[in-house]
Order: sequence, then C-alpha cells, then structure tokens
Amino acid sequence: MRMKSLLLLLLFVSAATLSAQIAVRIEPGRPLFMLYDSVYVKMVMRNYSSHPIAFGNSKELQGDITFRIITPGRTLARRIGSGNPLLRGVILAPGETRGFTFNLSKYYFLQEEGMYTARVTVKHPQLPSAYESNEIPFKIRKGSVIWERKFGLPDYTGEKKKSGKIENRTYKLLKFTDSKSIFYYMMIDDDKKVYAVRRIGFDMGPNLQPQREIDALARFHIMIAVTPKIFAHYIYNYNGVLERRDLYIRTTTTPYLVLDPKTSEVRVDGGRIARKDLDFEEINDLPLLDEVKTENDIFHAKPSDN
Repeated sequence: MRMKSLLLLLLFVSAATLSAQIAVRIEPGRPLFMLYDSVYVKMVMRNYSSHPIAFGNSKELQGDITFRIITPGRTLARRIGSGNPLLRGVILAPGETRGFTFNLSKYYFLQEEGMYTARVTVKHPQLPSAYESNEIPFKIRKGSVIWERKFGLPDYTGEKKKSGKIENRTYKLLKFTDSKSIFYYMMIDDDKKVYAVRRIGFDMGPNLQPQREIDALARFHIMIAVTPKIFAHYIYNYNGVLERRDLYIRTTTTPYLVLDPKTSEVRVDGGRIARKDLDFEEINDLPLLDEVKTENDIFHAKPSDN
C-alpha cells in the first residue's frame, strides 16, 4: 500500500516531462555461455535527474526496455513471445545507481553458435528521449556430451496415451569450459526440445568424476564433488525440477551412488551425511552453484535441419 501511494505521488509530482537524463550500461554475466543455457546480462542505470523515476505497472509509469541482439549470422535475434523485460515496483532516486539482471534466453532465440553483440534501449514516459547503452559481445557454443541415457516417462495416472507408445527423453551429462573453469552440466532433451539445463558443479579432477544413476521413477541422481572432501547428491525429476539436495562428507570411505538391480532404487553408500551443527565450518560458503535451483524453465525448441 505504501509503495502504491508513493508511485501515485511520484506520478503527479513528475507529470511534467523531465529534462534530465539517465545513464545506461550493460555487462555480460560471463563472456562465454553454453548452448541452451541461460544467458544473463546485467543492466546498470544511474539517475542523473533531480527527480525520482518510478517504474510501475501503469502506462504512465511503465518503462520500456528493448534489447538489440545481433546473431553470429549478423541478423537480429528473433523474439520469443511478445513481451519485453519489465521493471516493476522500482523507484530510482535522484543520483542513484542500480543494477538489474535479465535472462536474454527468456526473450530471444539464441541457439546459434558463435559471437553475439547486444545493447539495450530504455524509454520512460517521464523522460524526453530514449537512452541507449554500450554494446557488449558474448559467445555461445556447445558443451561436450560425456554421458547420456534415454529413458521412458513414468505414467503416474495409469492412463497411456492413445498411441500406446512410451514417451522418451534423454538425460545428458556435459562438460563445458569457459575462460576460467571447467563445469559440468545436466541436460534433459528429446528430438524436438530441450526441457532443462543445469550447471551443477566444477570439474575437480580425474579422481573425482561425477556419478549418475536413474531410478524407478525416472529421476536422475547425480553425485558430484564440491570439494575433495564434500560431495553433493542431487535428485532431478524428468522435467529438471530439483527434488532434493544432500551434502555428504568423506570419511574413511567416499560416498557413492548404488543402484538396486531389482527395485531400481538409488541410495548413497560410504561417507556420512553432513550436519549443520557439526560440519558448519566445512559446509558454510561452499561453491554450490545457484543454477541447480533455477527459475521456471524456458523450453527450447531445437532448430530444424532444413
């Protein structure tokens, strides 16, 4: 309620067109992204006006943010859907600088390998003109598939499709190298779509390779080393939703995944599960990647070979 009142007040106070300006710049989250991964860009705005600029839901306060992305083929990136990135409930005070992060993959078709460039234009009803950012480059390329397994989707309802055919998807484990690190990714796809991509961890060396299993419910289990002593056990469903994450400590034995050949249940043997009270110093500030719990997925339709 307080925010709504403040927005209305700002609308009346700043009804006259502002003669001042804002400064806009962008920077890529990383210089190199894996194909089908989220492509994050940070936009930084500074208000050089002597007036607050409010970004609200109404047309009078709704700013327009438009990215211009040039593909490796030197064409404009194709839009996905009709919406633009929006800022809502934001008030940029006089002189204030604030950053906002956008996932460009949510709005644009970025499924061509190679070098891209991007810039953003910001318009606002309170401002006399549009303001354009600097231009940034970023690159997209494929990861290397090091393991894959096709699986059938479970039928929880007990009703098969009219065709009677079992729908299949594929779990994949990929390795991807940027300019600084080697990462492991999990991907779920079929012949037509990529359903989920997760950046799950770092390559900790040849003796600490990730383990993987698929259980009776078609869930994907991954055990990956976070440090030489600490391991993370992730469980994803066939849509890429993280159902569980547990941390294990290596003791005289190393934790590892075990698949029951009769029931297809997956359990962890070796080591012990980490406890916050006992292992706080070791598990606090671990380099666990945020991507394992991402925003709602954007289903990527694979480009046609034609």
